[in-house]
Amino acid sequence: MQLDAKRLRGYPKYYDWGDPDALYRLLNWERQSRPLAEVWFGTHPAGHTYTQDGQLLGSYLNINIESGNNSQLPYLMKYIAPATPLSIQVHPDLYVINESLIRRDSDSVANNCHEQLFQDANEKPEMLFALSNWQALVGMCDISNLRPFLRALHLPLGHQVEELLNSGQEKRLFKRIAQREAGFQAADIERLIKRSEELSESANATISEKARLVCHLNRYFPLDPGVLMGALMNIVHLKPRQVLFIPVGTIHAYISGIGIELMTASDNVFRAGLTRKRVDTNSFLASADLSPSKPQFIQPQIHEFDTYRRLIYRPPVPDFCMELYEYGGRDAPLSTDRDTVATCIEGEISVGRERLRRGETVFLPAGYSTICGGEGCLILARTQQEHSRVP
Repeated sequence: MQLDAKRLRGYPKYYDWGDPDALYRLLNWERQSRPLAEVWFGTHPAGHTYTQDGQLLGSYLNINIESGNNSQLPYLMKYIAPATPLSIQVHPDLYVINESLIRRDSDSVANNCHEQLFQDANEKPEMLFALSNWQALVGMCDISNLRPFLRALHLPLGHQVEELLNSGQEKRLFKRIAQREAGFQAADIERLIKRSEELSESANATISEKARLVCHLNRYFPLDPGVLMGALMNIVHLKPRQVLFIPVGTIHAYISGIGIELMTASDNVFRAGLTRKRVDTNSFLASADLSPSKPQFIQPQIHEFDTYRRLIYRPPVPDFCMELYEYGGRDAPLSTDRDTVATCIEGEISVGRERLRRGETVFLPAGYSTICGGEGCLILARTQQEHSRVP
């Protein structure tokens, strides 16, 4: 049976790091006392999406959403708005997850551990479409870019960090920081903060940016090991409509901004710092690639048509991709060959019989075809490969 388009009500996530106002305004929701950090759109069990008439999206698709990842939409879309630093984290790959599953099946103790560590049986690459200016920490900084800051500190801590990085001992360094070993204890972090305050006005832009970052992280997580970890990572600034891809194994922490995340339908994560949630240093290190890396930006494929413009953002994974449709006031066709979540990020767009304002979202089933009108922009989330629903 052919399914119709359905308006969606996303699943809200209230966390203390969320912006107290941004998503309420963007989605035109009644403001509550709790910060609205994320709003989920998908069929993941940790955040069920409902249609406007109160039906689970999974039920609407005739999916048993409790039976595992194979019966879900393979992707998950989120609005996200951090106002304070979000945890330094990593998403494990399938090898780490499968090894845990094997241990779970052979050892009842490991079974309990699995239930605590993993929310599902999938890995979680993700990408971020910036709706505002966005700041993040992504991947390990190359030692050549860290060296000016480390040497400007004139602290034993800086010498130890440089020595360990020069010898390729990034994981040993992170473990020593996390466990507050000698040289990386609270008193050492306190000296780092004090010296960074002095360096925040340095004429050297590399040094001053790192110093200001350290002070900013410490403002929210005083003397946390993650303050030093964050200083070792690449600082990334996105402008609106820039897209960042984060592979599994890449350490990252979002700092501030408003954006749309698109990822494999998973909620598996290990944290190492800058969080009030559970920290699991050993699992973090087992999953993290701490070799120096550069952030990966996704450049769009641009297609110009008479009545609209289409930009396609393709990450190097099959489970999801993102499209941006720009409409200038004239009618334009829209068809979907895969199950699609579409959200209006600007203006007012008619999608068939639905009129979407900014922040409003609709589900478009595979095989759906309609005419869009109005002036504004739609974001479409879908897979890069065909997937089958469970009948």
